[in-house]
Amino acid sequence: MIRLLRNISPAFRRAFIYGFTLRYEGVRGLDSSIELPTGSFLIALQFKKFKPEQTNILNRIWAFEINNNDRRDQHLKLLISAYLLGTNNVYYAFPLIDSSIIRRISPNFLNRTCFARIIDFPAQTFNNKTHLVYIQKPCRCIRIRSEKGVIKLLSAEELLDRVRKGIIKPLPVEELSKKRINKEELEDFLRKKDVNEWIIREFLSRNWRQMLKGFFF
Repeated sequence: MIRLLRNISPAFRRAFIYGFTLRYEGVRGLDSSIELPTGSFLIALQFKKFKPEQTNILNRIWAFEINNNDRRDQHLKLLISAYLLGTNNVYYAFPLIDSSIIRRISPNFLNRTCFARIIDFPAQTFNNKTHLVYIQKPCRCIRIRSEKGVIKLLSAEELLDRVRKGIIKPLPVEELSKKRINKEELEDFLRKKDVNEWIIREFLSRNWRQMLKGFFF
């Protein structure tokens, strides 16, 4: 992706991937980002690994779990990250890659990876439960076993096209590092997203002090 991103514009020619620590991932829900040496952040990602026991590769159906960290709150942390960083800047990445074919397809992993905006997931998924999601090739949408409806997926090319069109915009890291969270505004955002009131209160009572210690960078 970095190679393709660098070809979009001279502004992105020195883009690089930044990997977060496990401790940071535990607080913010993110495991990597794409950044620019000019001091700008572009895209934040949470990668998921497919579940072999739930996947039917012959029928091209791939299964993944979301919100499967110990406290079952990663999904909500990612929603808050999207609120703070930009709803067009935070995504899940779902590689449709089985270990048996890694050597054969290397290094062409990108065309087998699908992306989904965190903000597009239904309110009922932002709770304290793990959710199983299904993706069928070609990447078009996600189905959540516990919910009705589908969520639109993006291919890598479609994600990069959002960068070309300015839908995904670079954000200054210096400003983000100084940004602080307003609790009332955050609660209002989560309510407008129809997140359950008990989930909001329980999550913030447990995580608010950590969130006040600083922002992302």
